[in-house]
Amino acid sequence: PFTFAYRGETFAAELYYASGVETTAETTWTYNPALPDWTKKVVETEDEMRLNLAYIVAESISIGWSYKTYKLVTDEDATYYTPTLVDTLYDSKVTIDTTTMSVMASWRLMDMIYLAAGIENETMTMKGESALGTLEAVDNGWMNTVFGIGFVVGEPEDTQFRVEASMIQSPESKKDAD
Repeated sequence: PFTFAYRGETFAAELYYASGVETTAETTWTYNPALPDWTKKVVETEDEMRLNLAYIVAESISIGWSYKTYKLVTDEDATYYTPTLVDTLYDSKVTIDTTTMSVMASWRLMDMIYLAAGIENETMTMKGESALGTLEAVDNGWMNTVFGIGFVVGEPEDTQFRVEASMIQSPESKKDAD
């Protein structure tokens, strides 16, 4: 992973990039002692990029913009044996691509209370293929509404205590596969 961050008096930026982060899980289990063991191997590969920008408009008001892409590829190889000793192979590969763009605003009250609100536009595409054929692709998008409140107690150059709460409202979004 790669991270770059900058914080100035009125502007802040963060860039995060990770490619090819891989997780592997292998399992073997006995369905019936008279049959060969079932096996399964799952490899997940993740790619992620985030860009966050923030600008202080006035002493107590700031705005922010965020862009994020996330890709998850799940590759599954499995062998199952049925009571008739038929070797059943199940291989599949599913790709999920998600893109999110956000605009947020925050307002500081009395140097200790922060209120924030914003919107996120999120799109997701899922497609795949398996030993049984090509899986149908799903392309969907929705708009989230984000609200938050935070309390900060303490001095900036000393110990501070911070509590935050947030809520995201997402409408139901259904779309049939292509």
